[in-house]
Amino acid sequence: LKRIWPSVAVFVGNKLRAKIADQELADEKEVHSTLDKAIKRLGQTPLRLPLDHEWLNEVLEIFWPILGRMVDAVVKEKVVPVVKAKLPSFMQNLDINPCDLGDAAPKITAFTVLDAPISTGWMDIEMKLKYAAKPRLTLNFSGMKIGMKELNFNMTSYLSFYGLSDKIPFFSGMSVYMCKPPALEILWNGALEVFDHRV
Repeated sequence: LKRIWPSVAVFVGNKLRAKIADQELADEKEVHSTLDKAIKRLGQTPLRLPLDHEWLNEVLEIFWPILGRMVDAVVKEKVVPVVKAKLPSFMQNLDINPCDLGDAAPKITAFTVLDAPISTGWMDIEMKLKYAAKPRLTLNFSGMKIGMKELNFNMTSYLSFYGLSDKIPFFSGMSVYMCKPPALEILWNGALEVFDHRV
């Protein structure tokens, strides 16, 4: 497995590059640079069997910087313009900068291969995730800056694999999904503390 793992990492990288290209981001060069570093680290972190949540947490930490880059670019280039287009003229100077999810990646606290299938795939996995972050996210409007203090959530997600294959990466498709919304807590700084949100 160690011998073929670098090829698996390259395969994953190529798929992610195609997805990034589809976004047509102005910051695409920086995103690709971050992705190259992540793929190099992934190639040096071969899959361990039996699969456990410790290895998956290592992979999350590897890809967290690229996800942060993607979120920052998509929010600034895609989300903010759409929001501003729906706002009145006196609110057109609204901006979100920075938009950084923070350095700490989510943690998988439990990982179980299900005995009874819940999909049409050949393997279903249940994962419990916990995320406690101090994001660097600031809303800027008319000289006023409002930052997010904390972002916390707990969730149960499912990973299903389809099309068992004897060729790398050994499956033809996969899906990640939730069956119910996560437990979410958002805490703001300053005047927006009244909008602190817990679900």
